[in-house]
Amino acid sequence: MKETDFWSFHLEYLKIAIALSTAVIAAAAAIYVDETKIPTDFSKYWLFSSIALFALMLICSTASLGLLGNHMVTNTFDNNADKVKPSSSNGLAVHCANGSFTFLILAVISLTIFLWVRTWAAERPTYERAIALAKSGLQLDPTKNETASLKTLDLQGSTYQMTFALAPGGGIATVVTDDKGTTLKSAKRP
Repeated sequence: MKETDFWSFHLEYLKIAIALSTAVIAAAAAIYVDETKIPTDFSKYWLFSSIALFALMLICSTASLGLLGNHMVTNTFDNNADKVKPSSSNGLAVHCANGSFTFLILAVISLTIFLWVRTWAAERPTYERAIALAKSGLQLDPTKNETASLKTLDLQGSTYQMTFALAPGGGIATVVTDDKGTTLKSAKRP
C-alpha cells in the first residue's frame, strides 16, 4: 500500500468524524436554546457528557487532520513504495485519530444511556418543566420590559393551572398545561 493511500483512509474517517461531531453539537445547541427541552432529571448529565465527548472528538479529529495535512504537504512520497514507513512526524497524527475514535465510542455509549434513560427510565416531569413551558407560552411585551412571576401552581385533574403576576401593569395571566408539563393547553391574560 502506498503511503498516500494509507493516509487517505485516515483522512476519510476524520472528515466524517468532524461532520458528525459538528452536527451533534449543533443539535445539542438547539436543545439548550429552549429551556423547556432541557431534561430536568439526572439524564441531563448523560446528555452533557455526550456533548462533551463529541466536542473532544471534534478537537482530536481537527488536530489529527491538521497534523496529517502538514505531514502530507511537507513530505514527498515515493509512489513506487509498497509499504508505509512510520515516522515521528506522523505518530502524533495517528494518536489524535485514535483519540478521536475512542471519544466517538464513549460518546455513542453515553448518548445511548441518555436515550435509554429518557425512553424507559424517565421520571415524571417536574413542576419546573411545567413552569418553564408555561412561561414560554406567555406572550410578554418586550417593548414594555414585561415580566411574569409565578403566583400559584395547582394540579387539577390531568392539568397544571398556573397564575402569573405581570409587571409592569399588575395584570394576572393564567396558563394551563397537561399533567406532564409537556403540552401547553391554554394561556389567558387580561
